[in-house]
Amino acid sequence: MATEKIKRMHFVDALRGLTMFLVVYHHVVLKCYSNMTLLEKALQSFRMPVFFFVSGFVAYKALDFWTGRNTAQRLANKFRVQVIPTVIFYCLYFFIIRSINPFQLFLQYGWRQYWFTFVLFEFFVLYFTANFLTRHSNRLNIGLLVALAAGGVTIYHGFEKSGNLCTWFAVSAVTCYFPFFVSGTLARRYFDFLRRLFDKWWVLLLVCLLFLVQVPMLDNLYNVPQRIANFFSIWSIRFTGMLMMFGLFLHFRDRFTLDGRCTRCMTFVGRRTLDIYLMHFFFVAYVPIAYRFIRDCGFAEYGRPILLIVAAAIVAGCLLVSALLRKWKWLGRLLFAAKY
Repeated sequence: MATEKIKRMHFVDALRGLTMFLVVYHHVVLKCYSNMTLLEKALQSFRMPVFFFVSGFVAYKALDFWTGRNTAQRLANKFRVQVIPTVIFYCLYFFIIRSINPFQLFLQYGWRQYWFTFVLFEFFVLYFTANFLTRHSNRLNIGLLVALAAGGVTIYHGFEKSGNLCTWFAVSAVTCYFPFFVSGTLARRYFDFLRRLFDKWWVLLLVCLLFLVQVPMLDNLYNVPQRIANFFSIWSIRFTGMLMMFGLFLHFRDRFTLDGRCTRCMTFVGRRTLDIYLMHFFFVAYVPIAYRFIRDCGFAEYGRPILLIVAAAIVAGCLLVSALLRKWKWLGRLLFAAKY
């Protein structure tokens, strides 16, 4: 049983590491191209759902864990991990790189590209609170979580979210992605069932086909009614893409051992996603300069393969800077909530 648990964590960390790389690559591409290829659209459709799914998967704790004291302690810890570093890097990025008053920018536009970590903290608040309130009933707990996710979908599609409070609390992102977070907690709760399910090759193949048959439609969303397009692009292809990625890594979980160099790299990136996410914007800001140099050297036709290398270099640069900053324990605790 213990061995199986270790394998689970390796494949989950590897999946998170791959997703973090896709996030960096997406931001690099947006700095150089106005349009995405069909493949990039397909990758974009599931990268954030997978991120939140994995976050929910890791966040799961059995109901007998939740008491008033440890719930408050865990929320305080998540605030220290998610919010304080986000505020620091948000201010540094917009003040130093963009020469913008970060406080004024926040009042007008909210968290901008630093929305992810703050939204994730809101998910923890919702999830921890729901678990504490329903700690005596598994059925009630699942019902409340599903109701919260369904309420988010309703708010996302049915209500205006342009007010100041909605902007500051990133309500659009919260309502859009909370169902994926809840799905991750349910996947962890019923992991044994999912493991047996995805061990069947035909189940994995079916999920992959369900995702792949939808991908060509990504280029034609504007030719269908808005309601259908919204449902398709936000829920159907995202959920199937998320299940496909999780299913692939789960099915081949025995391949993800620390004996392999590739697995070690992916799992290390997966355990440093906070560091990479917070810092990669500083590197991405200078990507257009690098791309102009590549184009002037006559390599424009190899732009996207080269940008893959650029994205990998940015991830490596973030890990290097992170390792240097973590050498000062007080700085590591402040910026990344590092534990020593």
